[in-house]
Amino acid sequence: MENERPSGTIVSGFAVVLDEINYPAEVSLFHVNNEYDDNGNIAHPAGWKIPGGRYEKPRDESPRHTAQNETLLEIGINVELGKFFRDSEFGEAILEKRTFKGNGETFNLEIYTFFMKRVGNAIVKKVETNEGGASGSFSLKDVLLMPLARKTETGEFSPYGIHFSARRRIFLTLKRAGYDFLKLIPDLPELFDELGPDEVGAEVYWILREALDSPEPESAPEEVEPESNYQIEPAKAAPTSKHEKICPCDPCWQRWWAKGLINA
Repeated sequence: MENERPSGTIVSGFAVVLDEINYPAEVSLFHVNNEYDDNGNIAHPAGWKIPGGRYEKPRDESPRHTAQNETLLEIGINVELGKFFRDSEFGEAILEKRTFKGNGETFNLEIYTFFMKRVGNAIVKKVETNEGGASGSFSLKDVLLMPLARKTETGEFSPYGIHFSARRRIFLTLKRAGYDFLKLIPDLPELFDELGPDEVGAEVYWILREALDSPEPESAPEEVEPESNYQIEPAKAAPTSKHEKICPCDPCWQRWWAKGLINA
């Protein structure tokens, strides 16, 4: 994989893990601590993110294994791919490609987000303690109402807020996986008036607006038992939006840059 990417490419894998045993369903999040640059400024703010991290050889065979391994390290649970998307390289729900400039150098970013499901009920000892330590399960309503870990406009920090990119990836992934947000968030009609596109993100806002505007199906579709461990989704166009907003507190590249892990 490393030979297939241009020099300077940073690859990462993240997991959206939805626990449907509880009602409403909950997603697993990992809390990271503040990380500082050499000048003592916050390079990566404290807050909640989805489990995941940098693709590493020889530990990871692919970004999907990165998402699985990091979920085990950070959350303490085993996961496997919940749905495979045909129009993807590794079965990811979302692939983000960006560039990052720092100290006169330009780096390519490839960020894969997978829809994962939990395997078994066992919880193992979490190994990842240097970046953070707390983890938990949160309803989609909780995820929506959390403050941002850092507000781009004001620079205000909220250590128990959520990273903008994490919330965005959760909702885009669940939309691609075909979930009904009126079932995931039962009181969405009453809650929606409290939400604004600037706070929750334009893409998330319009995903929920679409869910409210969509007519109810006449009858529920018949469930089909998957032939393998995960369902194979038909190919769909990658989600796009005219309201692109890139958060400067992305949970990958700022941490690596601050630690000097990016080599020119």
